[in-house]
Amino acid sequence: MEIYLKKEDIESYLINQEENIKNMIDNLDSSWPHYNAVKKLLEETMLEIKRKDIHCNAVLSSTKHERKIEKYVNWVEVYRLANYHFSKYTSSNTSYSEGLFSTLLALNSMYIHNKKIKDIGIIGCGPGRSVLDFSLAYPDATIYGLDYSLVSLVLARNIVSTNNKNIEIIRRDDEVVLDKVESFNRTNCKWGMFDLTKSNLNEKFDIVVCSNVINLMPNHKDAINKIYDMIKPNGYLIYADLTGWRLDRKKEQQLLSDKKAIKNSFENVGFETIECFDGGPYIEKENKDNFTFYKQTYYIGRKVK
Repeated sequence: MEIYLKKEDIESYLINQEENIKNMIDNLDSSWPHYNAVKKLLEETMLEIKRKDIHCNAVLSSTKHERKIEKYVNWVEVYRLANYHFSKYTSSNTSYSEGLFSTLLALNSMYIHNKKIKDIGIIGCGPGRSVLDFSLAYPDATIYGLDYSLVSLVLARNIVSTNNKNIEIIRRDDEVVLDKVESFNRTNCKWGMFDLTKSNLNEKFDIVVCSNVINLMPNHKDAINKIYDMIKPNGYLIYADLTGWRLDRKKEQQLLSDKKAIKNSFENVGFETIECFDGGPYIEKENKDNFTFYKQTYYIGRKVK
């Protein structure tokens, strides 16, 4: 696991992740049916921090971050997303996320796939579904799974890049269900601890895929500029996000509030728009009988400078 952070931010990042993991382990209840699965994942994540051999002397900041990304360091959210991404590969054989992932692949197939692609960056990869999809679409390319949450990265690596037949995923309907997914043993993937606002990533990508990430960030304009810098000349951005529901947020978090704003914002930094459209819906499963629906907007563009 690589660390794609500026040197001055690595220590505070690791101590933040370590403190969260310690707290989550301390709060586990051994009577939970999913206790062993969660404990195993958290302990494996803690080992990843120890392998870095960085002595953390920084003080954990008590400052509240103006971004919703922080909740995804929690194992509850990590497993919720993993179930959302991979449930069609489990015994439930049901998925509410295929509209999102199949559209990302369809845009790639329509406009990019005949190009000579070597490096693809998946920003905010979470449990790793887009890393899996693009590693299959481009078996000769290197796919970088990049995320802020180390717990997500460890689970994503286990599912996508190992040869484990029994990766446990917690499914929550009216009761806790421990589902299992067989890992995919993809060897063309790299995984990295990554913060879009504080990255020192030197690699440039032929394609950047970014889905349902920027709406979580504190400043949409800064995020767009960072993404633009990550793409090679004539490279591509495939973007998707939820729109039309963030009017309670600060002004700098409302830039990408609709289809027109998304198109204009990406063009303003130097992208040539190929397609921009409203799709979806994005479906959140509350329980077995109740769902919440959001509008998903898609953008694909080419960096022309």
